[in-house]
Amino acid sequence: MRNQLDHLRTSVRILCVLMALAGPCTLPVQAEVVSLDQGGITFKVPDDVSPLSPEEIRQGNSQDLQFVMANPERSLVVAYDLKPKNIPSQFFNMAHKKMAEKFEENEENLKWLNRSIVDMEGQPWGYLEYEAKTRDIAYFTMTLFTRYKGQLFIIHLRSLGENPSTNKEAMAGIFNSITLR
Repeated sequence: MRNQLDHLRTSVRILCVLMALAGPCTLPVQAEVVSLDQGGITFKVPDDVSPLSPEEIRQGNSQDLQFVMANPERSLVVAYDLKPKNIPSQFFNMAHKKMAEKFEENEENLKWLNRSIVDMEGQPWGYLEYEAKTRDIAYFTMTLFTRYKGQLFIIHLRSLGENPSTNKEAMAGIFNSITLR
């Protein structure tokens, strides 16, 4: 699985290279390590990203994920969770499709940029990327999910604001830092 995760990371780096004037696809040296399952899952977020209060989480749209973080401006939101959902391999494509349908039902003016499944050493990873706009707010969203020890790991990144693509580099850096053990 390590080689396939490295391949996904390489793909993310290539995406960053293709982004106009995006610069290197890494997080700043000052980054906070986030972990789940006693360090079995780790990833890095920019140092200005911190957990939201339970009240803020209830008010926001975190896709029913337990843990939500954001930068002070709330222009970059990181939601993640380890759900007690064991999805057998043969049903992963269906789960990917259902998750995409859920986004379509809940998001206004959704424009898909990428809906794919990447196979990494026999383990599927679902990837969903889209842009959407509700009234006055435009946003760019990237979601990655996979099976992990009989559960479902989901990380959902959202960039909000007048130019929602401004956080693409940071979002790709977060994805690039994901490690499963």
